[in-house]
Amino acid sequence: TSGDISAVVSLFADVESAPLSIHQLTARGAQAGTPVGSWFGPTTWARATAPALEPHLKCVVCDGGVIYRGAVESFPVLLLLPLRLGIDCVAAVHRPALSAVLKLPSSVGFVGGTPRHSLYFVGARDGDTLLCMDPHTVQPALRAGDPLTPAPEPTPVDVAKIDPSLCLGFYCRDAEELAGLSAALDGMQDT
Repeated sequence: TSGDISAVVSLFADVESAPLSIHQLTARGAQAGTPVGSWFGPTTWARATAPALEPHLKCVVCDGGVIYRGAVESFPVLLLLPLRLGIDCVAAVHRPALSAVLKLPSSVGFVGGTPRHSLYFVGARDGDTLLCMDPHTVQPALRAGDPLTPAPEPTPVDVAKIDPSLCLGFYCRDAEELAGLSAALDGMQDT
C-alpha cells in the first residue's frame, strides 16, 4: 500500500534522524572502526545496517558464508550474507550461482561493486551480465512525505569485473520461505 511504501521510504530520508540515512550509517560505521569518509566493505555495511533495521525488521548478519537456521527466531527476516568469492575478481566457478541467486524469489539483491565503487545489484541477464543501480547517482534529497520518483534504469555489468567482496540479501516472510531458500541454495551447491 502507499502507506507501507511511505513508511519504508521514511527510513531512508535524508535527515539525521532517519534510521537508514547516510548520517546514521556513517556514524555506525565509525563506531565499528571505519572513519567517516572511508569506504565501507560489504561486511562493515551489513554490520552498520542491521542494527538500524532492527526496530522495523528482524535482520540477521550471517557470518562465514553460512545461514544458521537457529539464528532465525522470528519472521519476517532480512538475511545479510557477506561473502568473498575470489581474490581479485569473482572466481569463474561462482559466477553462474551468483546470477542464479539474483533470480531467487527471496533475493533482494546484493551490495558490492567494482574496486572502490559501491553498487547495488538487482538482477541478472543471460550469461554473465548482472544489473545494478549506482547509489552515487545524484538525486534530490529524500524527505519523509515526498512523492516517489522513478528509479533510473539498471546498468549492465559483466560479473567478471566486480569485486569479489559482496553481501547477498534475502527476505523471508515465514519459515516456509526460509526452507525454500535453504533448499534452493543447497541445490546450487550440488551443481
